[in-house]
Amino acid sequence: MTTLEMACNDALEVSNIGYSFRKNLDKAIKNEDLPKRDWSQGVWKEASELLCLRKEFIHQGISERNRFAEANQADVAIDVCRRAIKAIYAHTGKDAPAWVDDDSDPGFEKEETFGTAHVTRAGADPNHPDTVRTAYVYKDQERTDGHFPPGNGPQAAS
Repeated sequence: MTTLEMACNDALEVSNIGYSFRKNLDKAIKNEDLPKRDWSQGVWKEASELLCLRKEFIHQGISERNRFAEANQADVAIDVCRRAIKAIYAHTGKDAPAWVDDDSDPGFEKEETFGTAHVTRAGADPNHPDTVRTAYVYKDQERTDGHFPPGNGPQAAS
């Protein structure tokens, strides 16, 4: 859905469609003096149904079981988003980008280790004694994975 939201922003040359998707898309379409979308049928009904479904997968507090959609659900979502992206570009009189139908990415052809992420937040000095450090232990070895300015580490949010 994020890709659909971004495509709608691009097609309508706005930047605010993501939050309150239906309301903001309707408003952007109206501002362009384009015909209204009918959310009760076709691809826009399917997109509307995806909006409800996605809350089960992306909002905070979801269960471990719902972290990822089943493959068939993901395939349906991709299909609906692709058709909706093409529809919004057609609605605005523009050609949809070529990437909408791009399935050529082979993914990872062999398993590789990419390493780990390390975050140093703005204002943090890794060498200062008051810098907040986050770390994990892997194979009996402690590894620092983040530096935060004093008083601004992850514990400050709790």
